[in-house]
Amino acid sequence: MKNELENFLIGSKLGFGIHRDVFKYSLDQSLVVKIANSPEGRQANILEFFIYDELKETEFKKWFAPCIEVSEGGKYLIQKKIEFGRVKNYPTKIPAFFTDLKEDNYGWIGKQFVCCDYAGTVLTRCISRKMKNHKWFNCSIFFNNSV
Repeated sequence: MKNELENFLIGSKLGFGIHRDVFKYSLDQSLVVKIANSPEGRQANILEFFIYDELKETEFKKWFAPCIEVSEGGKYLIQKKIEFGRVKNYPTKIPAFFTDLKEDNYGWIGKQFVCCDYAGTVLTRCISRKMKNHKWFNCSIFFNNSV
């Protein structure tokens, strides 16, 4: 149940994952709020924020939905909202450091293809310019409305 501050700042629910729910951010429709519902969700929020913070001055930042802010305990993460869909336009070559290749973790900010759920992705391999081939398939038939 949301408290008064959450009701003021957080709009409608856009989706969910195992450890986090994603909502519109009422003060800026170009942003979302990821709310952790478990300790693992808090870790994911903090990791995503620090991953983006480390990469924001590099050539690799274009592949990641920007993180704006994270709360001290990691319950809340504000991130740039991405547009889902257009799967037929997903690139066939993606950075090799991406490992969680569920299509719901990817989308668009304008014309740029980005990952929005990358808490565990970058940490599993060294970041490099290496690209890999990937054929996208629709996971939505298995996971209803997951983010």
